[in-house]
Amino acid sequence: MNKIIFIKTVKKITADLSRITQKKIFILDWVFNNSNLKNKILIKGELEKNFKKILNIIDFFIKKKYNNQTLLISIGGGVTGDISGFIASFYTRGIKYFNIPTTVVAQVDSSIGGKNGVNCENAKNMLGTIYLANKTYICDWFLKTLNKKILLDGFAEVVKICIINNKPLFFYILKKKNIKKIIYYSILSKINILKNNILDKNKRLYLNLGHTFAHAIENYFNYKISHGKAVFLGILFSLYISERLAFLKKKTFNKILKVIRKFFSNYLEYAKLLDSSVFNTIRFDKKTTKKNIQIVLVKKIGQVFIFKTKTNYILKIFDFKCFIKRIS
Repeated sequence: MNKIIFIKTVKKITADLSRITQKKIFILDWVFNNSNLKNKILIKGELEKNFKKILNIIDFFIKKKYNNQTLLISIGGGVTGDISGFIASFYTRGIKYFNIPTTVVAQVDSSIGGKNGVNCENAKNMLGTIYLANKTYICDWFLKTLNKKILLDGFAEVVKICIINNKPLFFYILKKKNIKKIIYYSILSKINILKNNILDKNKRLYLNLGHTFAHAIENYFNYKISHGKAVFLGILFSLYISERLAFLKKKTFNKILKVIRKFFSNYLEYAKLLDSSVFNTIRFDKKTTKKNIQIVLVKKIGQVFIFKTKTNYILKIFDFKCFIKRIS
């Protein structure tokens, strides 16, 4: 696992970095465009998470004569971390990099475990590696700078991890708002899953709950929907299928729906914009073969499982009118 450092202030991060003498290159989220950091590259969002952008950054590295002793420092959300981790994994066959995640999604999910990825046309994260950051700094100060909308979006990954393996945390987030504690225990829950499962196999596959559908939903909206909102909707898709196949009790579905409403109150507006064409890009999902699909379904809070079936079977049982009625 990557070394995770829980740190109280940005000053302490700055002090830690200032002691490092090797040459540094910063890859930053666009919100930090006014920073006075030298040697920085700015990332504007999901639409830049592609191989063209990667090659542009590599060209910049080569022109600046960065070598395998260069330290790459990522500061930003999940997209920035994905791009940084991907480049760090193969530039000069791998360079040292630190990750400073600044959003809820990045802190509880994408910065933990080493997965990174870039998009190819209709395929989300089709190119990627598993490459652990040398250090990951978790500082809740960054979360205080987020607007409420972005902050709440990030809780999709928290809800996901609760459904997978942390029932006590699930009921905690229903009533409590101590975000520092929520972030901490969400990270511990993910680490628990990743023990002996660093590759994208076995229990690590549970972390794909809702994501096969979420990636298709992002593509459907041409990436004009946040990853968090797409994950919330993807989880609802998984819950609906779980209930349709009699794996999930109605009472449990309703409990999870109540939590999703807390963080994504207008989810129904987005759901009503969807139609069956959203499933077209599922065929391009990296976990899907020509005819088969692999998704994570739910039995109860704290217990999920891998469900493999024919892609056409999912299309057959998923009725959008019934789905909208069920989540209304």
